[in-house]
Amino acid sequence: AGSQVLAYGLRGSAFLSVDEGRNWRRIDTGTDANIVGAGMQASGLWLATQKGEILAGELSATKLGVAASAPGADLYGAVAIDAGRIAAARLNGVSTIAVRLPQ
Repeated sequence: AGSQVLAYGLRGSAFLSVDEGRNWRRIDTGTDANIVGAGMQASGLWLATQKGEILAGELSATKLGVAASAPGADLYGAVAIDAGRIAAARLNGVSTIAVRLPQ
């Protein structure tokens, strides 16, 4: 959103820049699972892990917390439907995860 850039990937790695990528800070995700989806709202962000965890927090947070969990088969991708639902892609199809995301 604007000058904010979120980069994420393997082993729970996530980084946030609030100045169009000139400077980066590591986000403590508290997981070693691969990050397979992410999103940002005005003041918050969320990450979806391959294990089915949805991690969320304010943009100023240094550590994210678990906002929801969707146990089962591995997640391969995720996208926000709205502030309360995430669509999660698995090998057997797409399901919806209810979650309270930062606004």
